[in-house]
Amino acid sequence: MSIELTLREDGQFTWDVNSRGQADSITGDADYVDDVLTLTQAEAPALAGKVVDLGEKQFGFELLGGPQAATIRFSR
Repeated sequence: MSIELTLREDGQFTWDVNSRGQADSITGDADYVDDVLTLTQAEAPALAGKVVDLGEKQFGFELLGGPQAATIRFSR
């Protein structure tokens, strides 16, 4: 599975997922306050997570309200 997150300067985001040849994409508004990134889309609940520094050009997205193991790693 691969996930690509694009955050734009205008506050919009795109979250592209590719799993076993199946692609899906969601878009909406992104908000970043106090190390918490909230991704809001019109037709589903918001996805919120704490942003954790994982070193140069990498960060973790720890889903709020989920198990501690639910950290998605992103790299640039």
